[in-house]
Amino acid sequence: MSDAVTVTEAMAKMAASLKYEDLPKAVVDKVKICVFHALACTFAGRRQDLITPAPNYLRDLKLSGKASTFVDGIKGPPWEVALVNSVIGQSTGQEDMHADSSCHCGSMMIPVAFAVGEELGSNGKDVIVATVLGYDVTGRIGMSMLSPDFSKKFRPSGMFGPYGAAITAAKLYRLSEEQMVDGLGMAGTLSCGNMQWALEGTHELVYQNGFACRNGISAALLGKQGVKASHQVLEGFLGAWNTYGKQPLAEKITEGLGQSFEIMKVFCKPAPACAYTQPSAALALRMVNKYDIDPQAIEKIVIKTFPMGKMFPGLDYQGPFTDIAQTKMSQQFSVAAVFVFKELTQSNYENFSDPRVNKLTTLATVEVDDAISGAYPKKQGCEITVTLKGGKVIHEKMEDLEVMNDERVITNFEAQATRTLSKKQAEELKNAIFSLDKLDNIASLVKLCIKK
Repeated sequence: MSDAVTVTEAMAKMAASLKYEDLPKAVVDKVKICVFHALACTFAGRRQDLITPAPNYLRDLKLSGKASTFVDGIKGPPWEVALVNSVIGQSTGQEDMHADSSCHCGSMMIPVAFAVGEELGSNGKDVIVATVLGYDVTGRIGMSMLSPDFSKKFRPSGMFGPYGAAITAAKLYRLSEEQMVDGLGMAGTLSCGNMQWALEGTHELVYQNGFACRNGISAALLGKQGVKASHQVLEGFLGAWNTYGKQPLAEKITEGLGQSFEIMKVFCKPAPACAYTQPSAALALRMVNKYDIDPQAIEKIVIKTFPMGKMFPGLDYQGPFTDIAQTKMSQQFSVAAVFVFKELTQSNYENFSDPRVNKLTTLATVEVDDAISGAYPKKQGCEITVTLKGGKVIHEKMEDLEVMNDERVITNFEAQATRTLSKKQAEELKNAIFSLDKLDNIASLVKLCIKK
């Protein structure tokens, strides 16, 4: 990249020129898997009480618009509809994950692409390209700044998501390169999200992704109107890199633009909880299935992980627990609940008052392991050591997390869709997602996401 070209100028140039025909089949297929997973999370999330304020908020606004919320079918402008759909999809904690940026791109880019696409009558190919761009920009900008110190203070999805949401919307609105650069500059101004919620167990977590969607669309629309925004929003003297901390990967931020795509690094989480608790929860389940461990006989639990698995606010927390937002973050709770309930399901995290689980959380500690840290983020390993009464020690190590494969993602989608929609409608929706690249209007797919 020439010194005369800024990062956002390079990204805008690539985004403006990228066509569906430029995408490898594997990338198109990955978009469809991400859509399956995002909608599965949405259908599961809509059954949770904690998201109720979001659709009620949109109803109270009484705004007109062509975009529709999933499940309820509330109409509104795309920026507000995307906010609500994002909140619902984020709420289970099982959304997809881009480890290098620590962002849950699917809970932001897919709501944005579907809401804006429905408003404009965009075809499936255009939605796919816009979604790929959103994942790419979010992932690249995120990994240029992400560090354990950053994540102690700021929520990655809330901070990096607006850039991706802006480019997703900008592509569908067919903005020029210059308009896209201005939109990305405004996205930098609109990126936000601290981590205090993790210490109090409050619900800002599920709204930060939603605001990233709304702010990103607003940024793109301002760019469309000719707002003048910083072209050096990242690398400028007072830009994001100097403000929040530039990381080594920043030097490669534009490497392979338009040729390699960050969506291919995304994985779908097997457990409905924070991404950094996935390895420990999965390893605890393996131990439950392998050993006959009586939770009442446990005297001590030591969980070894990578730095982000301990330092991210809310993860190294022994209680007390008063809300599901706390349980889904805590390493101690995730492991203790598996040992008590001998399964790994949504209900694990809902039982935050169970005295057996709460006792075990006080016996569990979290440590950072050098070997596990050295392999992260390419591998997400974990070690758990359980000491029982009488001195018996059970130790297990997992080199890497087994993420959901495509078959599991689709099976989970079918299960969640049929709990919300009729079996016939769920089957029609599944076929529509598989045929996303052939759809003349994304509105036909959105309609299938609404409960009849």
